[in-house]
Amino acid sequence: MPDSALLVISASIHCSAKVWFDFDSYSSPVLPEVRSLSLARILGLTLDSVIEDAFQPDSFATENVADHSLLKGTSMDKWLGKYSSFLYALMRIVSGLMFACHGAQKLFGVLGGTKQTETLMLAAGIIEFVGGLLIAVGLFTSYAAFIASGQMAVAYFTRHSPAGFWPIENKGELAVLYCFVFLYIASRGSGILSLDALFGKARRR
Repeated sequence: MPDSALLVISASIHCSAKVWFDFDSYSSPVLPEVRSLSLARILGLTLDSVIEDAFQPDSFATENVADHSLLKGTSMDKWLGKYSSFLYALMRIVSGLMFACHGAQKLFGVLGGTKQTETLMLAAGIIEFVGGLLIAVGLFTSYAAFIASGQMAVAYFTRHSPAGFWPIENKGELAVLYCFVFLYIASRGSGILSLDALFGKARRR
């Protein structure tokens, strides 16, 4: 927690105690209401300050860097952060290829799967196979990932959730995982090592 928030909390506790106990020496009937109002306002200001500091990480980053050098030096993200773009691309490629394998099972009966003839299953297979390949190669990634995420949500609620509430019990944990992974990919886009990035560079030239 930032030092500013700690100072505000400390000051508010001190002021609250002073307001609360000093008013006991007076006899005016108005003072209890004033005491309650003062305590409520102080605690409200304290809560507002804590929330503001919690949701504004930039204020933490702009404080004295030397005070937090030990914390930053021991964090894993300082080491892996240099490769975050590459690791994201790796996650996008692997998850896209794995998703395409599910589609191949449904469409072609390969990889240990059974070829499907039902309309809905064929539609699911097309989304999984084509969408997974588009995600893997990084072409129209946000659109493909968003559609794939929606398909996984539908698959979970229609095929898995009737068998139980918890995904681990109804065997829907893979659908849940794919749903949120693809939703994240849809929000971030193709990134590096993608056809979108390649075509973007060509257009800029």
